[in-house]
Amino acid sequence: MHEEGIARYKEATAWLLTFPPLMALLSTILSLNFAIFDRDTGARISIILMMTAMFIFIIADRYIRILIPLEEGQEPQMMRLYKKAAILLGVAIPILGLLSALAVGYPDAPLTSLSFTAISLSGLGSAWKRFYDKITGKIVIEVKRTKS
Repeated sequence: MHEEGIARYKEATAWLLTFPPLMALLSTILSLNFAIFDRDTGARISIILMMTAMFIFIIADRYIRILIPLEEGQEPQMMRLYKKAAILLGVAIPILGLLSALAVGYPDAPLTSLSFTAISLSGLGSAWKRFYDKITGKIVIEVKRTKS
């Protein structure tokens, strides 16, 4: 992959990194005005959404782990896997955070949205580092030879 393509992915990832904090800010501001559910129901729904976010994080991490052993001629598949992981980590998890913060209401909304933002940003950072290292050739998979 040439430098122009890498720069384009770097810029897209940088823009995507702004979405989780903006969703956290939006969810905190919106939670001041209203809550969707009462306190007990909102807490249960928030736990369900957090577990869903963790499963999404695991799925996105799996996409990145599939990307690592791919050969050098498979850049389109690498890019496709990275895009899937980035969308799951940078868009799906912050939206779940918004819904979760609106479910629990004001006193718990800032911490709730902060936890979803932390999950999202840590996943995006890890995904970008692995993707960038793989594309630039810094990750090299050694072929294990068996004795015959």
